[in-house]
Amino acid sequence: MRHVFFGLLLLMSMLAGPILALAHAPAPSQNNPILVIAPDAADVIAAAGGQVIGPTTAPLAALATGDAGFADRLNASSAWLVTDGQWVAELCGVTS
Repeated sequence: MRHVFFGLLLLMSMLAGPILALAHAPAPSQNNPILVIAPDAADVIAAAGGQVIGPTTAPLAALATGDAGFADRLNASSAWLVTDGQWVAELCGVTS
């Protein structure tokens, strides 16, 4: 039983950093790509009137662009998280 407790504690500590970073992510900017995290991100983006710009192999997330009301439609949809894609890229060390 003690091994299960320490295993879960280790798992929680490994996931806490990325989850907290995404929880404090900035609101999407109209000029930057938008990161969408959803069960089927490509379908959610299409339903909100946007266009997927990458990556093509991520199962739960995609970068997208759209018109001025795109982020609001995403937030009203089944998307789990809608945030600024440029911020996430910088967090991951990608520069343009």
